[in-house]
Amino acid sequence: MLADACAQLPGVNAAGVLVSTGLARPRVIAATDSRLFDAFHAVQADRDLRDTQEQNEGAPACLTPATQADQWPRLAQFAGTHGIRALYTVPMRAFGVLVGTLVLLCRQAPVLTADELDTAHGWAVIAAAGMLADAAAEALPDTAPRLAQHRAFQDQITVWQATGALAARRGEDIPTALAALRRHADHVNQPLAHSARQVLTWTPEVRDGFSGQDRDTRVLLVEADPFVTSCLARMLRAEGFEITTTTTVPAAQAQRANPPPVAIIDQLLPGAADFGRDLAASGTRVIAMSAASSGQAPPGAATLLRRPTPLSRVVAAVRDQHPAAREQVPA
Repeated sequence: MLADACAQLPGVNAAGVLVSTGLARPRVIAATDSRLFDAFHAVQADRDLRDTQEQNEGAPACLTPATQADQWPRLAQFAGTHGIRALYTVPMRAFGVLVGTLVLLCRQAPVLTADELDTAHGWAVIAAAGMLADAAAEALPDTAPRLAQHRAFQDQITVWQATGALAARRGEDIPTALAALRRHADHVNQPLAHSARQVLTWTPEVRDGFSGQDRDTRVLLVEADPFVTSCLARMLRAEGFEITTTTTVPAAQAQRANPPPVAIIDQLLPGAADFGRDLAASGTRVIAMSAASSGQAPPGAATLLRRPTPLSRVVAAVRDQHPAAREQVPA
């Protein structure tokens, strides 16, 4: 599931998981393109990969093998043969233990933003934790307290995995996805881990259950200032909205696949006007925020808020524009 989710990131053509035991060469245990990763293994590109990981001290890294053929000859051979221009390595580490490496192959370079790479890294950590839990279960003695402890730990891992999967499927951030998962469990009156396991199966019945559990309360916030982002997101979540935040327009482009009902866009960001117009054409109500002292609202914008403006006024604008807020029935 980790490889499948990462292969959906913009520009990623294939994803695979490499795991090693002891001194043996890493082996591919999951891949979205098995032939491509068979070729990767056949030319022993994983040996160069190990050297690059040591150089990057275990941090996620972007490699361009074609430009460093002398340093990474096997990677360069593989990349040249299969048209790979960029290769991302993401360590799968949890609780201080390196379980394996997530490898993302791209035929364009560079393609992933820092936020997208952080997302892949988060998914890799969740998958690593799950693998460690499974390994620990085999070593536990058959005693009720130990097994109960393992089950509780495994339930938590399942919730983490389901939260990441739900975030990817719905184009949301992790806190918003976790909130949706909790609401589903409360709605059907079952433990959170049960709802998490249903998300991981993602049958049509489960999908319909999540689609119909409540109104679409999503709000996209595209804002350069991290302090404003943090405060405004907290205020809107307190109002019951599900918030996805980004600091750049390119990082927000993935939202076009499933446009939110309302978007708040900082007009000083490059590409903000065009992005807002495209969202508006898809039915999103765009709240434009601008420090310009004159001028009209950008094309497609439902309203324009001039800065500086109190954040409470932004929240009020979201209430005015959001269909879910207008659907609420007064008590």
